[in-house]
Amino acid sequence: MRANGPRGFSAHIAARNGSRSSTSPANCTPTTNAKKETASERYKEFEALYREKPDMANFSISLPDTHPPPHKEKAAMYSNCVLLKFVPPEVTEAMLKKAVENHAGFVSLHIFRPDQKSRDLSRTGWIKFSGQDEAKHALKSLASTTVGKYSLRVFAAVRPAPLMVPKETLDDENVKKDLKLAMDLCRKLDQEFEVEDSFFFAEDILHPKLPEIKRLNMVIEYLRHVHLYSYYTAQAFVSKEHMIKNTGESFERRQKVEDPDKWYSALHAEIKKTIEKAIASPEEEKEGDEKYANMCISFLESKTLALNEPNKFRCALCSKLFRGSEFVHKHIKNKHKPAVDKAIVQVQEESFLENYLADRHKILGLPFFPATSRLPRSTGPRGPPHSAPRHDRRRGDYYRDRDNRDSYRSRDSYRERRRSPPRERDRDRDRERSPPPRRRSGGGYRNGSPPPRRDSNLVTYDDIDAPAEEEIVVDYGFGMDLDELED
Repeated sequence: MRANGPRGFSAHIAARNGSRSSTSPANCTPTTNAKKETASERYKEFEALYREKPDMANFSISLPDTHPPPHKEKAAMYSNCVLLKFVPPEVTEAMLKKAVENHAGFVSLHIFRPDQKSRDLSRTGWIKFSGQDEAKHALKSLASTTVGKYSLRVFAAVRPAPLMVPKETLDDENVKKDLKLAMDLCRKLDQEFEVEDSFFFAEDILHPKLPEIKRLNMVIEYLRHVHLYSYYTAQAFVSKEHMIKNTGESFERRQKVEDPDKWYSALHAEIKKTIEKAIASPEEEKEGDEKYANMCISFLESKTLALNEPNKFRCALCSKLFRGSEFVHKHIKNKHKPAVDKAIVQVQEESFLENYLADRHKILGLPFFPATSRLPRSTGPRGPPHSAPRHDRRRGDYYRDRDNRDSYRSRDSYRERRRSPPRERDRDRDRERSPPPRRRSGGGYRNGSPPPRRDSNLVTYDDIDAPAEEEIVVDYGFGMDLDELED
């Protein structure tokens, strides 16, 4: 299977049906011919730039007697672009383009892929305009534009930082290895995209007397301009804007890494994998097209039912009768196009899955949304804690039955109850602790004052220093003791 995906069922259907046009969803990836045309156009553009200025800025990177290429004068907006940020996954590039293409001076829109460490898969993009004035005007007007539920977050675009590579790339031995590997990569990509007899590899341009570091810089710049390939990241891009966004306009060899040998081995392994990948021959491409054509025919045949009667067939989608299977196929293509498109997408997804698994920079995991600390509130009947009977409001019952409470007994409401207890519970508690209120004289007591309070905590003891108690005899006037009278 080719890396750029299937050509699509509709192309094969159109070829067999005599149709010249197709509006299938399968035509969503650039074909090999389209890639070859764009590579050829970039090659001609690079040749014109070199003829105009043979000593490009990036050719002199890391040379002994030169300084890093000076940045151009900082403009208000880099490359007349407006930076678009926080684009959610559900907002497509087509939706955004429809919202911004009517602004004056609009040139192009580029939405970049999410970062691998993105928590919500939000994206950024560049909206390019024809001049600084148009970009400044769009920056103000786009701030109030919405696409669905997304309000455009626009900022002034700034120049991307240069790519930092290890300083060990300046070693003579590493420069020789990189130069040979970069040359092999250029030949492979030129052959794949049919860039024949490139002027850039003539001896009068890549002269052997030039410093090897400068020759390496020239080959790396050729890869960037013509094939949109970043050598020091071993990564190919779909557009110039995507490459500049991820790797900058230049690079600097002054980064410190812990293990340069490990970094180099991983880099060279990826580049060699690209070089050794076999180029699909015309016979192999034709074989791949036939494979998808057969899958298309198998889908049409699965929806064609042959009846017991001769020359009678039925459409499995609508039960309509026909005299031949070819008429059923034509009927399905014309009247049941959504079903055909669904089958096309299903085959495409298999190809996309293979490409995704082979991508080193693929996004892993799903968006992460931090969970809220509040629990969902129940919609059923609920009441405050003090609405229960008194015996249920005691501390023991309150904690014993906490697992069976309604949803109103959440963490936050529990904290509220701890800080501000119910009113009735406070009143009962204060009533038990406070003394009874004073009453006025004659207000219910015999002597006008309440009886003394009995204190159960008083300690009694015998006073040993007190005088002995005398027995008192009471005479009632009878002249005798009462005890004797009883006897």
